[in-house]
Amino acid sequence: MVFKVVERSKPVAGWTSKGCFLFAFIILAVVCSCWLPLIVQADDTASATYAERCAVCHGPTGRADTPVARKHNLKPFNSPDFQNTSEEAIVDIILNGGPQKRASHQFSRKGVTPESAAHLAVFVKQLSRQ
Repeated sequence: MVFKVVERSKPVAGWTSKGCFLFAFIILAVVCSCWLPLIVQADDTASATYAERCAVCHGPTGRADTPVARKHNLKPFNSPDFQNTSEEAIVDIILNGGPQKRASHQFSRKGVTPESAAHLAVFVKQLSRQ
């Protein structure tokens, strides 16, 4: 085997490793500052959608402690069954009523978009961990 000795390259145009790190950090901060309001807005929208369309049955905390939840034997979001449900399955339940095609959960027919259902699924999963 032949090994070649490679000289260490010099910083380009005066850039030091600290300067490169600082530049990368600034770029990351700019990118995050652009996306963060969108993430917060999506969370606020999901929260409002949940309060408007879901809380009446599932309860404001997702504990299924409402008269409607008791009548229909709804499980709370913090139950093991729900904890093991994927976000994709939750989106299907929201949009299409899940495998049972429940009319009460066919929100795609009631103006809920797949994107807002995805945000709502993330919100509900977070709610279930509280």
